[in-house]
Amino acid sequence: MTLVLEKNASRQKIDLLKKKLKNSGKVYKSGKHCGKIKLSENPLQIQKKLRNEW
Repeated sequence: MTLVLEKNASRQKIDLLKKKLKNSGKVYKSGKHCGKIKLSENPLQIQKKLRNEW
């Protein structure tokens, strides 16, 4: 489900979107993936290596 919040949305529209989100039951919980990957080096160094492969 995708909800779009416009920049100049009224308070009523924001409340309506909150209600839709709450009722959907589909909220992504990203915290369950925190710390799952063990890296052997600094993530910034990995990123630089990947970008230099081109």
